[in-house]
Amino acid sequence: MLPTGRSVAQVDRRLLLRLAVSLNVLYNVIEVQSKIQSSHALNLSQFLNGPENQTSSPIGSDFVLIPQPPRFLQHRFPLIVQFRCNQSAVIGVEVLVWSELQDGGVIVFRHRFNCSSQPEKVQHRTVRLKLPRYIAYRPGEWNRYSVVIDRAIIRTWILDAEKFELVKAFRTFYRNATAKDEISVGVVPAFERSKRPRLKCLPWWRNLTQPVYNPKCHTDLEIVHLITFPVALSGRKVGVHRKINEYRNSVLKQLRQRSFNEPRYSFLAWLYVVDYCPYGSQICGLFHHLTWDDRYATPQLAITKAGQIHFETIMENGTSRIFVTRLDFVIPKEEWVQLILSCETFKCILTLRSANSWQRILSTVFEFSLADAPYFDETVGFFVCGGSEVIPSFQGYIGQAIFYRRRLISTDQTSLPSKYHPMFELGLNQREQRCRQYIQQVNYVIYQATSLLDEIINKKSCKRDDKEVFLLPKKESETGPTCKVYNAPRSPNYTFVYGIVRRWTLDGSKFTLEDIGNSLLKNATYLLERNNMREMEKVIFMLKQSSCYGNHDATFMLSVILNYGISTSVQEIQSHSYLMYGALDANRLCLLSLGNKHAFGLDGIPADAEQSYAYYKAVADMTRYDLEDHRSDDVYTELVRLTDTAEVAAQTEETGEYFLWMKHQAAQGVLHAQQNMAQMLYWGSQGVQRDVKSALEYYRLSAESGEPSALYDYGIVLLKGHGTEKNMTLAMEVLEKAAAKDHPESLNTVGWHALEVEKNYSKAVHYFERSYNLGNKDAAYNLAHMYLRGLYPNSGIDRVKAWDYLADGALRGQLEAGNLVAMYNMRGHPRITRNVRLALDWARYISEKNPATGILLAKGLKAYRKNNWPTAFVYYVMSASTGVEVANFNLAYLCEEDSEGLVAFMAKECKWRHYNLSTQRAAKDVNPYAWIKMAEYHYYGSARNKRDPQAAADLYCNAALKGDPQGLFSLAYLVEEGIQIAETTWQRLQVPASVTKNSFALLTHLYSRCKESNNDEAFIPCTVALYRIQAIYLWEKYYIVLLMLASVGLGSALTFAIQAARLFIRGDQRNPVDSV
Repeated sequence: MLPTGRSVAQVDRRLLLRLAVSLNVLYNVIEVQSKIQSSHALNLSQFLNGPENQTSSPIGSDFVLIPQPPRFLQHRFPLIVQFRCNQSAVIGVEVLVWSELQDGGVIVFRHRFNCSSQPEKVQHRTVRLKLPRYIAYRPGEWNRYSVVIDRAIIRTWILDAEKFELVKAFRTFYRNATAKDEISVGVVPAFERSKRPRLKCLPWWRNLTQPVYNPKCHTDLEIVHLITFPVALSGRKVGVHRKINEYRNSVLKQLRQRSFNEPRYSFLAWLYVVDYCPYGSQICGLFHHLTWDDRYATPQLAITKAGQIHFETIMENGTSRIFVTRLDFVIPKEEWVQLILSCETFKCILTLRSANSWQRILSTVFEFSLADAPYFDETVGFFVCGGSEVIPSFQGYIGQAIFYRRRLISTDQTSLPSKYHPMFELGLNQREQRCRQYIQQVNYVIYQATSLLDEIINKKSCKRDDKEVFLLPKKESETGPTCKVYNAPRSPNYTFVYGIVRRWTLDGSKFTLEDIGNSLLKNATYLLERNNMREMEKVIFMLKQSSCYGNHDATFMLSVILNYGISTSVQEIQSHSYLMYGALDANRLCLLSLGNKHAFGLDGIPADAEQSYAYYKAVADMTRYDLEDHRSDDVYTELVRLTDTAEVAAQTEETGEYFLWMKHQAAQGVLHAQQNMAQMLYWGSQGVQRDVKSALEYYRLSAESGEPSALYDYGIVLLKGHGTEKNMTLAMEVLEKAAAKDHPESLNTVGWHALEVEKNYSKAVHYFERSYNLGNKDAAYNLAHMYLRGLYPNSGIDRVKAWDYLADGALRGQLEAGNLVAMYNMRGHPRITRNVRLALDWARYISEKNPATGILLAKGLKAYRKNNWPTAFVYYVMSASTGVEVANFNLAYLCEEDSEGLVAFMAKECKWRHYNLSTQRAAKDVNPYAWIKMAEYHYYGSARNKRDPQAAADLYCNAALKGDPQGLFSLAYLVEEGIQIAETTWQRLQVPASVTKNSFALLTHLYSRCKESNNDEAFIPCTVALYRIQAIYLWEKYYIVLLMLASVGLGSALTFAIQAARLFIRGDQRNPVDSV
């Protein structure tokens, strides 16, 4: 097989050259042997084997050495050679260098000189080291080729003249030398060498025709930190994706390409395993390597259901080799464990080491046969810590993960991380211990109450009254048989738990720890709403207990209180620890909050888009099922701003006027009202409690009209069995009627039935394409789905064609298509380059549709409408912690209004933080009011931030482009204040350049656009401001004329007044009043 990139002619020339060199060497050997035989000199083998096989020379004979070698290899360095010769000899000085691309050293400098016989005298000679330019100088315009040197030596030797002539053909001078010296010297990195001086002037046209060659030193990381801050994994198909890029350094790039079949790498991770495979899988992912189309690459590390480690590598021929550790080699649960995998060609070593027993090391070796080598290319695809779409993750935490390129590490080279490392500082294992104590207390109380119940049952004359229920002692005056009472610990913090556990036990109720947690959360929420956050200590303890009993909505609420310092001190570390605890159980709110913190780097959490994506993707994957689950307490996620009075007023309840009016209209047979009632009750929207059974009846009534959309709604409810039993036959009859009228959604559903039930793929494609051409988003996803599964007729799996439909469906709002678009943006795809930020945005967009966020927003809005601001404040703080833009906006608005002094209960700044967060989205999702508030923040400055008028101008520009005239008005105000605004701001607003050169023209332009906006409230202030500017302009330009006119006018007025007064006086004199 010919080497890549070489032609046959090139290979033939190289072979001929090697053959010629070999023949020349053979000729020289024969010639030297004949000379030796004719002169009866020393045996040839003596020269070839070197002086070690010769009789040693007398002490004090020939010697040569380098007394003052340089520290680093330098061009034109004056090297001093010290020597002594007993007879005529030849002395040589050589410089050898090595690079990683060459197997042996290369002589880059040679110098020889003769030594006259002076046995009694030590002689000196200075030799200038003239190095080749590719080693002497840095890369640049005059040195376009430069070599990276790994190490270098300077050596010198002495050889008598006769021997020199004998070995000259073999060039083995150093090996056969009588005396020698060798010094290792340092090497200067290529880009730290001196520049090569110009040898001549460049012609004037050179820089015009050829760009200046000025290469840069590219930094390439060989230690890749995959995980730097602990990540929580719930055991689902989600993990942290990382991409390792190609080396930019040409030498490293060549070395990597030459080592595909001789891999050399290491992987180190700190793991905390709670459960190996919590959802029934046989193996779960620890660390694996995938391509964009779900093909495995080297290496794969997983954990079996029994805790053994599963290791897999892909061989050069495409097959895979799988190794599983022995039964006693398992990862321990609920403790931090260090895992190291080091691989070199045909051998991999896996070691485990516990933080609790650091000296105890478990180790195993995986070896491959020499017949087939493993294949490894770290730049192909991506690496995943945890799970992915092809394998679920284990349940637990990854505290740290590092990948070493071209390096081997062992346990001797690693140490226990600092106690201040986040994985230890978060105290994840300590919280588990506290929860065990809480649960132990509850179990003890259950035991006490159960024992008391047994006493009551066994002693029938023993009265089961309230005193016994609450374990109160009986009075001495009471007679009759008594029951033995078991007294549990009387901690005031456990009073509520003791009470409900005893009450439920003695009532014979069946309950779980989760039921206790739900009751605690309900009571804690009641205390918050009733007492305006003044009993926070009691609330926090209840939430801690509820969290330990499995209620992770309580875990989330607790983390929010500790993070913001609501009526308590700020405890960011503990807050994050609780979030990670909730994320282990895939709590939607905890996952959203973690994703939000990593997306923006909030509250001491490092910004990490790929780690943020992992949390958002976990929620996005569950959102589809949560939306279809239709629980009675779920609501539709509605994004209502508190500043939008019309939207707030549109929110109703079952007793609201709007709801009652719609109900009346629906009873009268109004189709629009029936459909509105059905949607409100089915989705739980507009503040209405979800009632699927009532919604079904309204859907049935609206379907009687035969209107296609009404038929579709009724058919879907029957198909899903919401509010009734599933009736696929009736559902398809109804849907086919709507499809016959070319209703897009109905056509798609008929296609789905053909695909999933009838397995008629041609029919499915027919209906899907009809629906897609009518604009249906679900049809786009279904067509992509068929391409991804290879079900499209006459086509196999085609991910490229599927992408076109996925992208279109996602842009139309199809959530599952958006989820796959997020995945491919994270992985990369033939149609798109990898875009981590876009993947994060898609995953966040879908995850924020989850009903968990809708419940918080609905509760906050309901409390706000009832003027219960403390309760609204608590729910908006919680929903803002998940990162929802509207929640951030509404919380900032509440903090700005602060009608009941709520901000005083919060330790962290509220208003500016959340207005700012609400602007960190795509422009289409940001409310202009938030931009205007943040512009004011930048214009006036604060104690933490300096005044920045240009930043304010940019934000005002954003608001103006979104259609808010306040942005134009404020920009005009900045111009009047004399603020210099960048030209790019006016270009964004499409203000003509000729206008920006004159302040009056610019102000007139801005106020005119403000006046002409569609906002009625802006008309009067903008008009007044425009007239004011025009008046000022007239005054400044024509003030002399205006003064003259004013003087004339004033004089005329005075003259008229005097004349009028005279006339008035004369009139009085002509008509005197008679005296009484």
